[in-house]
Amino acid sequence: MPFVLQVQSRRDDDGATQLHGRITVGAFFGPERACARDASGRQIETRVLGHGLVSPEGWPVRPEHAQTRLRLTVDPLPPDFEVVEVQGLGAVNAPVRLRDITPYATQPAFWACVVAQHGTTEHEEDPALDWLGVDTDQASEWHAAHIEPGLAAHEGLELRQPVGNAGRTLALRMTAGMAFQDQHWLGHADASLLLGYHGGHFSLPALRVAEAAAVAAAAQDSVLNLLWFTFVHARPDEVPVLHALVARAAAALPGLRVPPQRVADALVERQTSPTPRWWEDPVLGWINDGRYSQRNPASDLSNLRPADHAFIRDWFGALPPPP
Repeated sequence: MPFVLQVQSRRDDDGATQLHGRITVGAFFGPERACARDASGRQIETRVLGHGLVSPEGWPVRPEHAQTRLRLTVDPLPPDFEVVEVQGLGAVNAPVRLRDITPYATQPAFWACVVAQHGTTEHEEDPALDWLGVDTDQASEWHAAHIEPGLAAHEGLELRQPVGNAGRTLALRMTAGMAFQDQHWLGHADASLLLGYHGGHFSLPALRVAEAAAVAAAAQDSVLNLLWFTFVHARPDEVPVLHALVARAAAALPGLRVPPQRVADALVERQTSPTPRWWEDPVLGWINDGRYSQRNPASDLSNLRPADHAFIRDWFGALPPPP
């Protein structure tokens, strides 16, 4: 939900502009793209680089927090621009173009970057090296050569997987904007929609364990399923199912040096949570009460409309149940 800050004072300092005021619309969660307006309606697009709170009453900051004053640090505004309000433009990065990088999934260095992010635990300090034989310098060099140039050019770098034979796809889209984001997209025919994302902001969970199992079966336990599983939160009673799914997909990791079960142990540890609660709404289909989840229609971060929930319901409803 976009926020609106009513600006009450301003200070220009250290190459940035600080704006003090209160939220009058929506909810402020953290840095994002924004639009500053003056009293005449002139607009300047800017970025929220940081924030501070005076008399905080809760998080995120909402209009009902009448005593809370919010300080936003934004890109420097012209001295003669008398800003009266700032409107958020959303936390989701929107690249200027997409590029398919699915072939990277055959390279151990790509997966080294993934497991370093999602497989590091108290018991696994360096999964990229221990599991795949890729050290930190090698992974950093590969990322700098293959990923960073595209992000710097505002591309969305996608790994795409067909699911079944009816034109359904899943994609992981790497983007850069206010922060790096790994976005999870559902596609069918010419339509696609955002299920969730990791990043400076996060919007999770994106998938139920049962949906992940149906996808894994339809995609024949492709190694790419490891990407989708990072968007799942499993309840403790669901852990055995998710563990088996991860182990089967991990067996296809290029250059894997350890038993797949070891990979599953670490990844599932990171994905286990007693919350949120899922239920099947008679109109929207499966939704949850996750505070930041796209699939929670009550979440201030969700961009999904009722028609989008219907798209999700029909997409997963067309998959055969997992064995």
